[in-house]
Amino acid sequence: IDNYGIWAKGMCEPAGSVGYYPMVQIAPGAITSKEACAGLCDPYDDCLGFSFSDSIKECIVHFDGYIDTQVNDGSTYPEINTPGNPAGMCYSNFVGSGPISKTGTFTSADAVCFERGSLTPGTLNAAAHYDSKGAGGCVDISGEAYDYIAIDLGSFGTPEICAEKCDLHSNNVGFEFDTNSNRCKCLFSDGETPVPLPAYLDPYEPIASAAAQIGTGEVQGNGNSVLDPFIICYKNSASTIVNNLAVNGDPLFMGFQGQVFKFDGRDGAWYANVASKNLQWNLRFGKFDSCPKKENMFVTGTAITIFRQETFDKNNIVHSIVVEVVDEDTLPIDCQSEVCLGNGTLKISIDGNDIMQPGDYPLANVGGRVVAYNTYAACSRKWYDYEKVSDTVDAIFSTARELGSEKVPVDYVIESRGEMVDAAQCEGWLNDRIVKNDLFDQGGYWSTVHIRTPLISFHVEYRQGGNGKDMSCDFNSLDAWITDASDKITGQEWKGVLGETRYGQPFTL
Repeated sequence: IDNYGIWAKGMCEPAGSVGYYPMVQIAPGAITSKEACAGLCDPYDDCLGFSFSDSIKECIVHFDGYIDTQVNDGSTYPEINTPGNPAGMCYSNFVGSGPISKTGTFTSADAVCFERGSLTPGTLNAAAHYDSKGAGGCVDISGEAYDYIAIDLGSFGTPEICAEKCDLHSNNVGFEFDTNSNRCKCLFSDGETPVPLPAYLDPYEPIASAAAQIGTGEVQGNGNSVLDPFIICYKNSASTIVNNLAVNGDPLFMGFQGQVFKFDGRDGAWYANVASKNLQWNLRFGKFDSCPKKENMFVTGTAITIFRQETFDKNNIVHSIVVEVVDEDTLPIDCQSEVCLGNGTLKISIDGNDIMQPGDYPLANVGGRVVAYNTYAACSRKWYDYEKVSDTVDAIFSTARELGSEKVPVDYVIESRGEMVDAAQCEGWLNDRIVKNDLFDQGGYWSTVHIRTPLISFHVEYRQGGNGKDMSCDFNSLDAWITDASDKITGQEWKGVLGETRYGQPFTL
């Protein structure tokens, strides 16, 4: 119904103990649909909504605090006339006011409260981030059930309405809808139910957060469809938040559920960071002996492989992109006379073709691109444990999903301003690049690489030199963030060091 949404099963009631709203009750049978009942509310600005019983066809229209002067002699509401019921019965002695805050019963046990001004109930296609997992309650990857809040939607309840109610809580991982009772359960990871609890909960079973409900992270499947044949599980795919997933520094991993932890690897070894059916993201570690012990290991290579079919088969590779630190003692001849990434210490390989120069390189097989350019400290993206780079260090180094060609490379720099080390200091440099159109002509020891594909996208920052406090720590480091991921990728199981943080409890430093 346009401009009306289901609040919950029961008759609309105000907050507190004042009882009912002033209201007009139409005789059962005179109004035969919720749409017709809404039509009686529409003409009046002070109408808050209505309650409608589908079983006895009873319509009750609710007003905010009073019934205006159109009321005739305090007993009838002449503007609301229906066949067989010359006037609605007016209850002007009730004094409830303010937003609808709870539901109760008046004459019909199966009435449903419709709130005016609510979002019009949508569809699961409109809220495409919910995916049906089939019959049976939702469970996590370990088969555990979730904490939930329960809402009785009454006879008009649908999965679409349930999705709308659960969307009011952005941290939900999905919902369950009982097709037999029209009850809705919004699901949450263990201990993350809303605080305070919303007022529209089912009074008979408002919440479950017992010790047995320890599900966490993304919904992975459904439970027992034999025991729960009427319960349909829906996963909130939007709960797969990827744009803060990162590996920074020496190295720190930032996971799906807010985990932050170090990983001690071996010098020169490659590790699987994220592995799914269509993606392999590996990291190489490098040790720098001039840095303090336990702070001397950095990421020196990141390799991204995208597979055409859901198998790790080299014959099905769509693109292979490697960004890695190279030995500065073997500076390529070209870099002695041309501008190179990281002053010749950074190399990008696209499908086996080595690239040392800044530029905009297409990924023809997927319609993506790699944009790489040199920058300096102020314009670099902040890393996790960033502390503002000193003037001394800065002086040394001074030497989102859009894949279309209409986006010029400098747009990537502009869009990153909110994440920069010092956006104000970078502003002058950025304006010069726009005016002179010379982004790819800039030299420098620090570099930025944007990797954009329809499946998944990355932002890579290359840093080298001291850490801002101890110039004796001479390192080369790659920081990498996932900036976007398609439903196809997020809908797959992830493995690897960072991938498995989707399912585990947060680590702490």
